[in-house]
Amino acid sequence: MPDSSFLQGCDSSAGSLLQPDLQTGLEAHLEADPQTDRRHLPGRRLRDHLAQAALARACIGIALVDAGGRLLDANDAFCNMVGCQPTELIGTDLNRVIHAADRDGVAHLIESVNSGNIADASGEIRYVRKDGASLWSRTNVSGLARTARTPHTDALVLIVENIDRLKLAEERLGALVERLEVATDAAGLGVFEWNVEDDTGISENPRMREILGYESGQVPLSLARMIAEIVYPDDVAAFRDALQAALEHPGTRFHHVCRIRAGGTGQMGGSKWIEIVGQIRPDPTGGPTRLVGVLTDVTVRKQAEKSLLDADSRKNSFLTMLAHELRNPLAPIKAASLLVQMLAPNTESKIHSAGQMIERQSNHLSNLVGQLLEVTRITTGNIELVREIVELSALLRDAVEPMSLLLDSRNQSFTIDTPVNPIWVYADTLRLTQVFTNLIDNASKYTANGGHIEVRLVAHTGSERCEVSVTDNGQGVPPELLPHVFDPFVQGNVSVARTDAGLGIGLSIVRQLVSLHGGSVTVSSPGAGAGSTFVVTLPVSQQSAAAVVPPVTIQSSLADGGCVLIVDDNADAAESLAELLTLAGCQVQTAGNGAEAFQTVRSWKPAVIVLDIGLPDLDGFQITLELRSRPEMRDVLIIALSGYGSAEYVERARVVGIDMYLTKPAPMEILITSIQKKLREVSSAARQ
Repeated sequence: MPDSSFLQGCDSSAGSLLQPDLQTGLEAHLEADPQTDRRHLPGRRLRDHLAQAALARACIGIALVDAGGRLLDANDAFCNMVGCQPTELIGTDLNRVIHAADRDGVAHLIESVNSGNIADASGEIRYVRKDGASLWSRTNVSGLARTARTPHTDALVLIVENIDRLKLAEERLGALVERLEVATDAAGLGVFEWNVEDDTGISENPRMREILGYESGQVPLSLARMIAEIVYPDDVAAFRDALQAALEHPGTRFHHVCRIRAGGTGQMGGSKWIEIVGQIRPDPTGGPTRLVGVLTDVTVRKQAEKSLLDADSRKNSFLTMLAHELRNPLAPIKAASLLVQMLAPNTESKIHSAGQMIERQSNHLSNLVGQLLEVTRITTGNIELVREIVELSALLRDAVEPMSLLLDSRNQSFTIDTPVNPIWVYADTLRLTQVFTNLIDNASKYTANGGHIEVRLVAHTGSERCEVSVTDNGQGVPPELLPHVFDPFVQGNVSVARTDAGLGIGLSIVRQLVSLHGGSVTVSSPGAGAGSTFVVTLPVSQQSAAAVVPPVTIQSSLADGGCVLIVDDNADAAESLAELLTLAGCQVQTAGNGAEAFQTVRSWKPAVIVLDIGLPDLDGFQITLELRSRPEMRDVLIIALSGYGSAEYVERARVVGIDMYLTKPAPMEILITSIQKKLREVSSAARQ
């Protein structure tokens, strides 16, 4: 509070203490007191009047009131605050310019000082301007020292500071804090601030205590207590590591999800999950000082995530089992179709045509099963590419070749346009062939009989990428469907008959496989009935293949007398394959389980064993381990022929000693070629 002692000694004859005219006041004093020692008068009076002038022109409002609250004097700043002239104020009641709600407060301040109990008192008081507006002030009331020269012996001094802007800022800040509290409470967020230098808790909201499970009467939680008493023991190490990483980089974001003790501090009644997001605040030197952040209970979310993962796992298990159960009957159907064609070699006969029809439909069903599992493997990341340098033009021609029968059956014309110079890509031949086969199949499916499909390969000069486009003049893609063409289970307009409509996952597989190759695929269509164009963009390899491996020639007959054992609990599958191999000149025996297989090999040594994996007593892996442990069986070719096609099964087969793993229904040419090769080796060795 400003010291009011400078008012002592001021001469009342000069008129107003707070509204003086310096020269007039000085002359009036000399006339009123002719006995004054004029040698000392100018300096003293000048000092007094300079003080009065300073008070008059001060930025802080100053007023004098008597014990009853009557205004005796006021400076310019006070007058400006209340919007009145001095003549309008002097002699009036102070309450005239005090807000009605604050008048009792002002009276209390004046009474407290006037009674002599305290030297001064202050408070936040609202004043009312002449125009009706109000403003906030910090008003200090103090007693004026009483001397013979003081004009108002019972006067009190009011020092009035305008804090209207400060109060407005406080109100806005308060409103902001209130909105923040409402938002954090509605979001269920616990808010905290920890001092990481001395390991003390600075502040926390009630929701924080509610989530963590400790009483509100306790002091704010410290970081040490959080780790020792709240964080679940198995998660403490990970919490410390995440915190330490954040402390080493002040100013960075701290984000961690962990379990806490569900029973509260020190309790082990289970666990629940929390997520913490905060920031390490640095000190002026850049070191860590405080951790400010929020935490929330994410137990429900984590439970939902677990439920989704469990459901996804069950779904994958179901699809695997479904594929197995579907593939098992497909194997004998396909073998039987080949038998029919072999028994009726005349291609013009109805029996031969029926065999071809059965083979086509079984292949189609096999492809559907494969796609169903393929999309699951790709989306879960359970697929690995076997990449090599591949010439893209040749790959495209190989992809088109097996589609020719389908296109011919629909009377659809087809052209392929590839550049003269080779274009090399680093790709998985099988998977990339699958991409273009799916695209051509899709184009054929949505193009009417007699339509046209074109495949075009382009590599722009100087570009590191090439483009393969598949264009048709079919039904096109409606604009609303374009953004969703590559989503799983999305199909265009399919007839009620749904002939070869598929499952709607072929294009989803295309996108995933192309992405795994570092490329992209897009679709465009002028609209319904105007055809569509799919464009696959792939990175071009700067290397070329060192050599081209010649294709394997599949012979049409097997070595006479070759011994083959088929182990399969599906009697139809075993018998149909046995008939097919017998017709080709093999000696074949069958076994329905592991025990029968062991009994057979005791008296009859096969050169080849075609082995199912899922058997009623021992699985194919156990049978293989037992067989490989016998010296006489170590050179036998063991081919797994199973409805299970996952990478896990293939790897297990390799580990136990299975030479080849084929998924039902296997391509007969591959199976027969493998058996043929082994039997010829056995025959050659016997002749030597």
